[in-house]
Amino acid sequence: MSENPMRSVQRRSLLAGLLFSVCTAKHSALYANAAMRYRVDPLQSRARFVVRVPAVGEVICEFAAITGEIDLDFDGLQGAAHIQIDTQSLRMLQYPFAWLARSREFLDTARFPMASFVTRDIQFLDGKAVTATGLLTIKQLPRRERFDIQKLEHHPASALEPAKLIVEVVRQVSRRQFEINGLPGVIDDMVRVELRLTALAIPG
Repeated sequence: MSENPMRSVQRRSLLAGLLFSVCTAKHSALYANAAMRYRVDPLQSRARFVVRVPAVGEVICEFAAITGEIDLDFDGLQGAAHIQIDTQSLRMLQYPFAWLARSREFLDTARFPMASFVTRDIQFLDGKAVTATGLLTIKQLPRRERFDIQKLEHHPASALEPAKLIVEVVRQVSRRQFEINGLPGVIDDMVRVELRLTALAIPG
């Protein structure tokens, strides 16, 4: 006896629906693994402002209190980040000029205790992140800057810690754009801004 054509259609529709559901579930699981959110670990992250002083060399201000989050979609090749820098955590790596760097003519950390970088424009080339363009804010002066991504490494989760990102970005900026005007003619105009971040995956 031949099968009822209507039942045959219903069976094929049911199988197609089940197949679609399975494929959708697999894609969703893959996407969930590919699109991840990370929280910056302040204990392992640093920001640096590097300026050259003639006859002295590079003078480096380092900031230890870094917070924020990074979102990356490894399938869609897009991402965003919001990074905050506590300028009052400033210390000098080589020279005892911290008091000068904190002064009004420089970073004025008493009045402007926070700096930040916010981006929703992380560009990829051949699957590799190459630039992050967004607002760099120093002394409450926002400027659109494009950072070069020198390192972006993803480390999978282990038994001891969650998945993490290692990120290093760098950008040369004019200090005068941010009203860092002290010692004109003695200190170079250009400042190298570096962010060296370790960010841990946020569960869920």
